[in-house]
Amino acid sequence: MVYLPRHRARAEYSLAKLREVGFANIVLTEGVDAYTADVRQIAATEGWSFRPDVNPGAVGCALAKFRLWRRIIDRGLPYLLIFEDDVLPRPRPGQPRSQLLGRHAARC
Repeated sequence: MVYLPRHRARAEYSLAKLREVGFANIVLTEGVDAYTADVRQIAATEGWSFRPDVNPGAVGCALAKFRLWRRIIDRGLPYLLIFEDDVLPRPRPGQPRSQLLGRHAARC
């Protein structure tokens, strides 16, 4: 789950809700916060560039996803399910987790 440190409580709440419906293998991953960091400098350091009209929040969001993409490549993962820190599952009462994720439910 991608989260911003200033919203850690929100991430912890969402994480608890996901665990309630059966998600067990969720890792918190710090995102890139455009309010507290120079995201364009971070992007340049990591080899990325963005058009000037792309807002800093979008740059930070993209950087977080690029880092996760690199994790997929580096670890040879077949896929990675990415949650944002404000995700809240809305299963129907009694709905099994397998219906939320289909064939990938056993891995989450």
